[in-house]
Amino acid sequence: MGSRSVKRIEDVSFLRNNQFPEDAGPMAHPVRPHSYIKMDNFYTSTVYRKGAQVVRMYKTLLGSQGFRRGMDLYFKRHDGQAVTCEDFYAAMRDANDADFENLLHWYSQAGTPTVKVTSFYNSEAKTYSLKFSQQVPPTPGQAVKEPMLIPVAVGLLDSNGKDMPLTSLYRDGMLQVVSTDGQPAYTTVLKITKKEEEFVFVEISERPVPSLLRGYSAPVRLMSDLTDADLFFLLAHDSDEFNRWEAGQVLARKLMLSLVADFQQNKPLALNADFVHGFRSILTDCTLDKEFIAKAIDLPGVGEIIDIMDIADPDAVHAIRSFIRKHLASELKAEFLKTVENNRSSDPYVFDHSNKSRRTLKNIALSYLATLEDAQITELALNEYKTATNMTDQFAALTALVQNPGKTRDDVLADFYGKWKHDSLVVN
Repeated sequence: MGSRSVKRIEDVSFLRNNQFPEDAGPMAHPVRPHSYIKMDNFYTSTVYRKGAQVVRMYKTLLGSQGFRRGMDLYFKRHDGQAVTCEDFYAAMRDANDADFENLLHWYSQAGTPTVKVTSFYNSEAKTYSLKFSQQVPPTPGQAVKEPMLIPVAVGLLDSNGKDMPLTSLYRDGMLQVVSTDGQPAYTTVLKITKKEEEFVFVEISERPVPSLLRGYSAPVRLMSDLTDADLFFLLAHDSDEFNRWEAGQVLARKLMLSLVADFQQNKPLALNADFVHGFRSILTDCTLDKEFIAKAIDLPGVGEIIDIMDIADPDAVHAIRSFIRKHLASELKAEFLKTVENNRSSDPYVFDHSNKSRRTLKNIALSYLATLEDAQITELALNEYKTATNMTDQFAALTALVQNPGKTRDDVLADFYGKWKHDSLVVN
C-alpha cells in the first residue's frame, strides 16, 4: 500500500547504504557463497538484498508475462523439491527461450559492478550512440572477474521533455527491432554482456537526453557523461520517477559539497536558480504521487554527505543543509503554503495510501516553511499542532515548531510532554 516508486527508492537506498559497503569491504562475498561454516553466515545484506535484486533482473529482462511463465515452469518442475539457483535460471530460460549469457556470474562473483556510459549524437545520420564499459572490482579471493549480464533500462527524452519513440538499434553491427507489437517502445532494456559494448539508436531526430538505468534496473554504480544541465532537465521532465529522484539527489549532493567548500572558506553562499526551478517543477506537478513528491523534495541527510567527504565536517554540512532548506522555503513560500492548505484535513484518521501520502507531503512542506522563522508560519504550525486529529500530524507540527527557540516552542513541548508522559511508547 503506497507508491511503487517510493518503495523502489527506499529499497535502493538501503542497498547502497548497507550492501554496497559490504561488497567493498573485507567480508565481500557472492550472492551464493562458495562455502559456509554455519547457517548464520547467510544472514547478510548481500545474500538477501542483492540476491533479491538479481531475481528482479529476471523480470526486467523478460517482462512481467515472461517472468510469470518462468515461475509457472519453475513450480511445475520443482514443487516439493530441494532446488538450486541453476534450476531457477533454467526455468526462466526455458520458459522464454531466452539467452541469459553471463547472468549466473551474479551468483558467483562478489563486488559491485561499475558501469560507465558515454554518448554521441550524429546529426547527419540521425543516430544516437551509447557506449558502455563494465568493471567488477577485485574482492578477497577473487582478483579477476568475468563480464556480467547487466540489464540497463534506457529512455531518450526530446527537447520538450517527452519520451522519444524507439524503433530499432544496432548492436555489434546487427540491426535489432525494439518496438513491441508494431508499436514504438519508450523504454528499452539494453543487455550489457561484454567488458565494452556499443548500442546505436536509429531514426533519432534530435540530440536526446538519456534516462539511464531506469527503475534502477541493475544493482550497479553508474558513471555517465550527463551534465548538470542534463540532470536538471531529467529532474523536471523524466517520466521515470526513480531517475527523476536520482537526478535531484545527484544535483543536491553536488550543490551541498560545493557550498560546504564555500562555507569553510567564508565565501558568500548562493543557491543555483536551476536547483530552485527543479524543486518547483516537482512540487507543483499534480500528476505525480504525493508520496513521491515528498520523497523527491527531501534533501540528502547530513550523514550521507559526510560519507562522501574526504575530511568530515558535520557542522559545515549541517549549516549548509539548513541554508538550502531556508532558501528553498523563501523562494517557494507560496507553493509550500498552497501545499499545506491543499493537504490538511480535519477528517478522522484513516490509514490508506491517499491519506498517508497527503499527510507526508503536507508535513514536509510545513517543515520547510518553519525554517523561515516567520510569525505567520509559526501561527500556522501552531494551529496544525492544536487541530491535529492524529499523532502523525501533531508530531510533525511539533517538529516544525521546535526548529525555532522561543516561548511557542517551550509551550508546545510542555504541552506534548504533559499529554504523553505516561505513555512509554511516546516518551522514553
